[in-house]
Amino acid sequence: MNSNIMNFVKRIPVVGLTSQLCCMSVRKRVLSTGPLRTAEADLSSEVELMKKDGSHRLLDFDHESLAARGYLRNQRSYTPPPDVAIRVQRLCEEICGSTSAEFSSPDLKFSVLKRCSKEFNHTVPNSYLHSITNIDALVAFYSAPVDARVPLDRMRDIDLPKNLHVIYNYTRFHPETDTKFGGVTAFPGSSTLVTGLKTRKKYQGFRDEPEWLRYNLEQEVDRHGNPISKPRPQRVLVDQW
Repeated sequence: MNSNIMNFVKRIPVVGLTSQLCCMSVRKRVLSTGPLRTAEADLSSEVELMKKDGSHRLLDFDHESLAARGYLRNQRSYTPPPDVAIRVQRLCEEICGSTSAEFSSPDLKFSVLKRCSKEFNHTVPNSYLHSITNIDALVAFYSAPVDARVPLDRMRDIDLPKNLHVIYNYTRFHPETDTKFGGVTAFPGSSTLVTGLKTRKKYQGFRDEPEWLRYNLEQEVDRHGNPISKPRPQRVLVDQW
């Protein structure tokens, strides 16, 4: 029974920092009970191997993996000024009293970042705070431009080939505005749902029910399947004799 448990624990995969810590805690608990303490040497050797290859780092991701998650982030575009290095050094000298390479304390680093955020109207995100350890890294961050436009809008500044034409202000079909064919869609029964919060302000969606859902014997609907509200009939009071 104990040998089966030990073989099962050794076969647990180790992926990422969280999985490594969980697997190590499970192995320690299992291997420290009964006659399984002989396997602690294997566990210690595995920990030493993790320290050598650098897999025990707290931050086992890089900026490329974060950037690959999406480009439609809620951030502002930033264009660095030409004198960004001089202004950063001047702010550091006013707060720190000198232009030393390293920040001496976290409080001093916070004061510098707060002042730079107001000066350039650009804040250092949380994923970059650990990399800002000196003034050179701070100057490098505020010297990098940030373009928050989508790839379609970025193509305006690119010299495109002559045989490529891009429609930037494209239109979307809507039965109330596209009246060339009487508002009839080419895809009956297919709705256009605009789910983006920013896109809803620019484009209008509509619901188009299938043909077999448009008609109801009890309630009248229009050609788009929307119910038509009729005025309520007035009640006529008849005098009782």
